[in-house]
Amino acid sequence: MYVEQGSSDKGSYQNSSLLRDASSAPFLPLPKFEMSQQPNTSFKIVDTNDKNQLKSLKEGEIVKGNNGKLYRARKTIYPSQTGGPRGVGDPESKLLNQMEEKLLIPERMDKEVHKTECRSEFSAVVQCLRVEGSLLGPQKCRPFLKVYEDCKLMKFQDDDFRKKVTEDYIEERSKFREMGLNQKQRKFYEYLQWKEKQNVGGTYSADSVD
Repeated sequence: MYVEQGSSDKGSYQNSSLLRDASSAPFLPLPKFEMSQQPNTSFKIVDTNDKNQLKSLKEGEIVKGNNGKLYRARKTIYPSQTGGPRGVGDPESKLLNQMEEKLLIPERMDKEVHKTECRSEFSAVVQCLRVEGSLLGPQKCRPFLKVYEDCKLMKFQDDDFRKKVTEDYIEERSKFREMGLNQKQRKFYEYLQWKEKQNVGGTYSADSVD
């Protein structure tokens, strides 16, 4: 993230970036901000040299630096998210942006909980609901649901589990950035390669996979 300097002299505004700290996602440039529109507004004071404070700012938030000047927070893109052989990011990068860390990783954790980690507990809930029906099920199946929720909570608080899911995600992302193909497309490409080795069909390349 970096902050843009604003001036309180008659509502003028500059686009001079002072600090830069890699953030999570791309944002378009912000429109011009006229300080005269908010003459009596008091702004939060931040230390413009403190990266942790800068990371906590919201997109477009106006703050006052410890030097008395006004700044507007803006997001920037990690260079590792735009480079690489396919222009979609560096395959070797291990960094996570905020969307990945706060949204994608928890989603993958939730899927793993359903599929493997708490599968038996979840299956017990489903089986109970099938037996009791939609009318009585929500009431009578609460004990099974409680067991499943406890299992899920335990896994979400497990640092090792989160680390494993994160590492799997980074590995999957690395393959996508290297080949430009998602998991489903790669499996199809591997199938085509297998067919080629079996001397069935012609020669295939990754660029030919839609």
